[in-house]
Amino acid sequence: SCIWVLAENWQASADALHRIPGAFWLVLLVLLGCFWYSSIAVWRSAVQAHGIPRPGFADAASHLALLLLGKYLPGGVWGFLARHASLRAHSAQAQALVAGLFEQYLGVVTLFVLAAVLYVAVEVHAMAMLFVPVIPFVTGFGWRILIGTANAIHARLPAKLALLREAPVLTPSAAFHAGALSVVMQLAQLAFIAAFAHWGLQLPWLPSIAIAAVYGIAIVVGILSILVPGGIGVREATFLLLCGGQFKGADAIAFIAALRLVFTVFDGATGVVAYAARLRGTLTR
Repeated sequence: SCIWVLAENWQASADALHRIPGAFWLVLLVLLGCFWYSSIAVWRSAVQAHGIPRPGFADAASHLALLLLGKYLPGGVWGFLARHASLRAHSAQAQALVAGLFEQYLGVVTLFVLAAVLYVAVEVHAMAMLFVPVIPFVTGFGWRILIGTANAIHARLPAKLALLREAPVLTPSAAFHAGALSVVMQLAQLAFIAAFAHWGLQLPWLPSIAIAAVYGIAIVVGILSILVPGGIGVREATFLLLCGGQFKGADAIAFIAALRLVFTVFDGATGVVAYAARLRGTLTR
């Protein structure tokens, strides 16, 4: 479906890509690099917070690549399972499972809340941006409520299924640290989308930020649609449904097709970089 949309709107998507000046592509690549690097930092922080030896950078990069590439397989959870299997070699099953769930929770909740705050700031009142520094506290508090509820439910289940009770309790400082890194990660991603809309579609900055916020919410919906590989079609349909009158329908389709292409290339590039990092680590031992 992604290829069909690209084929049908290739010229408009290519025009959007060509409008971006060469120097500004460097800015976009830096933003993607910040998103990639901070994604790795969030994972390492989540692992360490749950009492697991923090993986090296190359290992964490390969775990991220597994996650990003695994989402394109039916079910969308194979990257998570592969990363979890790799981590279990160095930790208890409960610790590895909860660390992975915590990192996924952080990514989804932070992106949703941050996108909502940005949209309100652009469309209603700029003072909403003051809420951004509070997001790590909100996500940390939400996780403690979630884990407490899960433990209460697990207490009624057989001991074999009560994995969460075996995992260490996350301290507020560890939750805040990982949450703050997650905010940086998602800000980099949304900044990339806003800059892409601004330079690729020649839109003013404020509408571009609103579009990025809507696209962020669409990404969340796509992530939650685990039965659809990569959220392909779900993310795009959600964006078209929510973007309203921000721009013409043809431009919207060209925009999401070009973005899907860029993000897919990015996901593939993470695998290449992770493999090169692991190979370099092996050769230097």
